[in-house]
Amino acid sequence: MIIKNAKLYDPANGIEGEQSDIYITGDAVSDKENFAATGDDGEIVDATGLIAMPGALDIHSHLTAADEASRRFGFPPENFGSRAVAELYLSMGFTTIVEPGLRSGASFGNAPVRHLALQLARGSDDGLAPGFLTFKYVGSDGCEAFLSSDTVAHIPPPHIHLPDLGKGGSIQTLEKFLKRLGGRRCHLSHLAYYIFDSVKGKPVPRAKLAAEMISQYENVTFDLGPVSFGETFSLTADEELSRRIARTAKREIGRSDDFPYSTIKYNFRNDCYYDSIYWLAGMEFLLELKDISKASLSIDYPSGGHPSAYPFIIASLMEREKRERFASTLDGEALKNSTLMEVEKEFSIHEIASITRSSPARALLPEEAGSMNAAVIKRIGNLSAGSFADVALYSPSDDIQKMFAHPAVVVKGGSVANKV
Repeated sequence: MIIKNAKLYDPANGIEGEQSDIYITGDAVSDKENFAATGDDGEIVDATGLIAMPGALDIHSHLTAADEASRRFGFPPENFGSRAVAELYLSMGFTTIVEPGLRSGASFGNAPVRHLALQLARGSDDGLAPGFLTFKYVGSDGCEAFLSSDTVAHIPPPHIHLPDLGKGGSIQTLEKFLKRLGGRRCHLSHLAYYIFDSVKGKPVPRAKLAAEMISQYENVTFDLGPVSFGETFSLTADEELSRRIARTAKREIGRSDDFPYSTIKYNFRNDCYYDSIYWLAGMEFLLELKDISKASLSIDYPSGGHPSAYPFIIASLMEREKRERFASTLDGEALKNSTLMEVEKEFSIHEIASITRSSPARALLPEEAGSMNAAVIKRIGNLSAGSFADVALYSPSDDIQKMFAHPAVVVKGGSVANKV
């Protein structure tokens, strides 16, 4: 296959808007010389006028666990079934999903996207099971287990879910953890929930302060994003958080002895202070970052809402007027406690490509280039020769949300997977 005349954005290779042809042999990107040596021109995709990026990567999406929870606890499979959600991801140009925490021995499911997984750690001496990338440590006990263990260099940095998620004062929890890290590498999950001071008993974001703090730690990567409004359910192995959500939502907790997560039906509402402040905080923090190379866009599906919101989130990052118009529909007290309306920054297409492609792939890279996981991770999030032939082609439009919701063509593993 040849994708001809695309306007290419590939941050991993420093390419920003250059017109380029993309050569594909089998499931991999090829250089022109090696492609010519095959003697087979293959399928030609005319990408004249189209924007090309590597396939997107969601580094924090509970695809399999949400599917199992939807069957166990009665959430609609058409909204939360793994097949339906994976097909939605693919239709938006996401070709790889990372499941952030399954028990060893769990099946990753059969989805049309590339599906990687982390192992949910249950102690400092857990062994990494075959097929898993690295560990996920949850809550106070998990953080202590991580900090007391030796970091294994041949796996990607472990993912950390800190205690006090979404609480006033969580920025102090974040600061204490960062000071204890030493030289350890780690990836912090849903970081925007840990940037809150407590003012009159309510969480108030300190996005600029948190962005400056995290920039001092070269050994830390992170994912974050604003919540997605509407019906969803929380899915967490953090028992303290589960009890807190249940009290707020006035809902029963769904639990099962043979399932590592508890679940609670939830509805993110514009008129709720807490829901509004979580959207505002996620947006503020991303916009306040001076260096986005360590940041990955992710809402923590399903706990942060549905991935169908990604095109709106991307458009809101790129268009100040759009995000301010939406922010004005949120809880008034939350908006007053936010500095979002003062932030002028608008993301470029290249920066969007970074937080959805190159940055999450970089966050997964092991320290040792020759390690067992490095070969696979190096093929994701970029269009270097030898990388997976995952390409999303977008039609430029003044309607950025529509543009990212409906790519003109999605190629996964060298085959056209979706075409508008």
